[in-house]
Amino acid sequence: MIVPAASLGISAASGQYVARLGWGPDNRRSEVLAQEVLLPDQVPLYLDVAYWIYSEELCDVGYYDRFRVYINDDIVSENDRLCRSDNTGGWKWARMDLSAYAGHRVILAFEIFSHSFDPLASIVVLDALQLSQ
Repeated sequence: MIVPAASLGISAASGQYVARLGWGPDNRRSEVLAQEVLLPDQVPLYLDVAYWIYSEELCDVGYYDRFRVYINDDIVSENDRLCRSDNTGGWKWARMDLSAYAGHRVILAFEIFSHSFDPLASIVVLDALQLSQ
């Protein structure tokens, strides 16, 4: 999951290592990266993250790959129709409002899911996560 960016043929948005979620040589179709975090007690509170999406999924089918970000069991960001049109071709930035969770100990989780019967898959690479006001 945590790999040198160079092993993926890309440069990291920050540092040398990135988190890679998604299809791998073991045919894994679902992957979760999670950690317990004590969030600062400050409002507003945002999570900024660099992401890079690569998807082989067709955009005109009845089922799609999915990418979600959770705080505990709450979805704070979701793309439930992840497909080729979402390919970024480089780093993009996302900002998520975590103000409702400020001052709490939470589980922050990133999840990617592809249907097991689908031969096409998606990969999301994450880097440079930071909390900001």
